[in-house]
Amino acid sequence: MEWALAILFATATLLLSLSYYKNWKFTKAQKQKDETTFYSMREELNEIQNQIRNLELDSEITALEAGLQSIHSSDRQKLRAVIDLYKRGYSLDNISKQVNVNKKEISNMLAPYMTIKVERNVANDR
Repeated sequence: MEWALAILFATATLLLSLSYYKNWKFTKAQKQKDETTFYSMREELNEIQNQIRNLELDSEITALEAGLQSIHSSDRQKLRAVIDLYKRGYSLDNISKQVNVNKKEISNMLAPYMTIKVERNVANDR
């Protein structure tokens, strides 16, 4: 009976040690996989940031070559917000409330960006 308990205790200790070793090995592999994923995502993010920076520089160069005046940063952000809201289908009233600018100024800001709807007349419609 004592031998059976000793064997069971030794087996339990061995299995516990084996379990810790396997868990340590799995954790190490998982950490390495996580680090690899992190670094690849970081590289992709840096690449996207560089592309955005290049696009911003290209747009500035194009604006300068075209002789357009640069717009102040806060005005540009306001214009972006107004255009975004317009393209998402907001009415001029709602846009003016959201941006805290009167409706006439909103329509002046959007004038170059508004699409003109051309309707065709039907032959019988006069």
